Amino acid sequence: MHLKLHSSLIRSWCLADAVALQRYANNRNIWINLRDVFPHPYTMEDATAFLKYVTQEKPETTFAIATASEAIGCIGLRLGVDVHCNSAEVGYWLREPFWGRGIMSEVVAAFTRYAFEAFDLQRIYAEPFENNRGSIRVLEKAGFVCEARPAAVIEIPIVRFTLARGRPIIPPPMQESADRSPPPRTTTSFRSASTRPLKSPASRCAAGEGSSRAP
Repeated sequence: MHLKLHSSLIRSWCLADAVALQRYANNRNIWINLRDVFPHPYTMEDATAFLKYVTQEKPETTFAIATASEAIGCIGLRLGVDVHCNSAEVGYWLREPFWGRGIMSEVVAAFTRYAFEAFDLQRIYAEPFENNRGSIRVLEKAGFVCEARPAAVIEIPIVRFTLARGRPIIPPPMQESADRSPPPRTTTSFRSASTRPLKSPASRCAAGEGSSRAP
């Protein structure tokens, strides 16, 4: 896959991405908004194991967010199974210096459009933490709507945002001043299911498995 966007590109991972992946994923501000399967510290061993897994996965569901020179983040899908086979969870993370530039808003909208075209999906959802306002704004700009909020007794305050097939995907504006102050935490993980891994190398995407502790 190679999808060129205005501010970045979405492409397949390759083994040569290990150095950039380890450098940018090894960040507490990213880790804190992702699931426990995403490791911290994020070592070169984690990066290598993750890349070995995702470069062989079939179908390919986990991709690098990149500039022309290097990977700067990750976005992926966790496909549902059995009665949930027409649903998927999206997760993502982005290198911290690139937060607040509108990059992730563009990426999520484009990736969601791709996912509906590539897979037999009726619904894509994400589960960011309730206090992760940056990731929530990203999802709302891509047309996701809030489906559920946690009850007061729930220990992990996550919210669920959903986008259904056929719902218009809202293209983000070229300039997104709303993202600029303060910079959002543009990460979301597959907490039901972005960027600590599942107990397998697959989840070491800092998308991780997908984003959110979603994005």
